[in-house]
Amino acid sequence: MSVSRPIAQVSRDKVSRDQTERTSYEGSYEDSNEKSCEETARERYKAGVESLSGDVFADPDAAAIGSFDTVLDDLASANDQLAKASAEQIVRWVAQQGGPIMLSTSMGSGSAVMLHLIAQHAPNADVVWVDSGYNTPDTYRFAETIQEELAIKLHVYTPLMTAAYRDAVYGPIPLVDDAERHKVFTQQVKLEPFERAIRELAPRIWLTGIRSEESDYRRGLNILTRDSRVDLKVAPIFHWKEIDVQRYLRCHKLPDNLNYFDPTKVFAGRECGLHTAA
Repeated sequence: MSVSRPIAQVSRDKVSRDQTERTSYEGSYEDSNEKSCEETARERYKAGVESLSGDVFADPDAAAIGSFDTVLDDLASANDQLAKASAEQIVRWVAQQGGPIMLSTSMGSGSAVMLHLIAQHAPNADVVWVDSGYNTPDTYRFAETIQEELAIKLHVYTPLMTAAYRDAVYGPIPLVDDAERHKVFTQQVKLEPFERAIRELAPRIWLTGIRSEESDYRRGLNILTRDSRVDLKVAPIFHWKEIDVQRYLRCHKLPDNLNYFDPTKVFAGRECGLHTAA
C-alpha cells in the first residue's frame, strides 16, 4: 500500500530535486566549451533558413511557413517543416497571422524563455498567468521581475475564491490520491480561471511553452496541434531539451524561478488538465 506524503513535503522535495537537476545542467553548459551565444543564435537561424530554402520568405526575419489555412489543412506536413525551424521563426510566423494571440505561462522554471520570445517577436500577444493562489513567494517575485524586465502584456487570472476562503470551505489542498477532491480543486484553481481567460481574450492562436520531454502525454503532441478552444495551439520550443532552455536563459541573461510548485500537478510528468482538455 502506498503512503501519501503531505503536499508541503512533496513541494519541498520537488524544489530540491529541481535545483539539483538545474545545477547538473549548468555544469554541463559550463564544461562543454560552447560557442558564444551570438554564434549559436546565428547558426540556429541559418539552419532554419536553409531547411526552409524552398519557400519564399514574407520578410528577411520570418520563415514563410505557409498561410494559416494551408497549415490547418495539413498539420502533419507543417509540423515536419517546423521541426527544422527556430523558435524565433515560429513565433514570428505566429505574429504575422493576425488576430488575437495568447501565451499561457506558469511563471515556473524556464518560463522566461517563452516570455522573452514573445517580448522580442510578438509583443502584442496577450500573456495569461493563472495564479492559483497557492504559489511560492519566489514565484510572485519572479512574476514581478519578469514583467518589469520584458514589459509583457500580462493578464493575471485568479480563482473565483481566494485560497483562504477555499481552504476554509473545502479544506486544505487534497492529495492526488484523493482523485475526486483533487479534480475539483484543479478545476477551481486552474481550469476555471483559464477557461475564463479564453472566453474573455478569445485568442485565435494559443502559444505555449510545453516541451515533448516533459511528460508521456506531451510526447504525443507536436509543435502545432488542434485544440477546440482556439484555432491552433503552437509550441515553439516543443523539441527543446532542458539544456537548450538553460542555454537560452544564460545567453539572454534572463531570471529564472527554481522555487516553483504547482499543487494541481504535484509530480513531474503529471498533467493538470490544461493541455488534455482539448
